[in-house]
This record gives sequence, C-alpha cells and structure tokens, in this order.
Amino acid sequence: RADAIRTALQRARDYAAALGGSVTTVSQIADSGLLSHGGEQQSASMRLAAGYTAEVGSEGSPQLDPVPQQLTAVVEARVTATVPDLAL
Repeated sequence: RADAIRTALQRARDYAAALGGSVTTVSQIADSGLLSHGGEQQSASMRLAAGYTAEVGSEGSPQLDPVPQQLTAVVEARVTATVPDLAL
C-alpha cells in the first residue's frame, strides 16, 4: 500500500504541476472504490477471499502446496491543490 500511496500522490503532484500549481493537502486516501462509491463495493480482499477454494487430495485432506503470489494495491486519493487563474 505504501507504494500505491506514493504513486497516487506523485500523480496528484503531476496533475497539479501540469496546471502550474502544487498539491497543498491530502484530504482523503482509501482503497480503490471506497471513496468514489461510498463503500458500496466489496473490498479487494473480500473479493479475493471469495475466490479461494481448497484442492482435496486422495486422502481427503487439503493440498497445501505453496505457490508464489503477486499482490497489488490500488488506492484513491483526494487532494487540494493551488493552481493559477486559468481564465483565458
């Protein structure tokens, strides 16, 4: 999550800089979907957990063979930025 937060804040700075401004405050930061949908969507961990199933071996016991996992984190951030007057 720390990398995802750093990426989100860098994107916010990039957008502000493209308009000639800068980020002044971070007002909210959360897992993806929680800010824009008011928490209606399931969290990513809940969706992942729902998809897990255990394989049963010939003895009726679960097979617990570890495999490499790829984890990703996506966050949303709401920031305040100062920008110059853009009126043309």
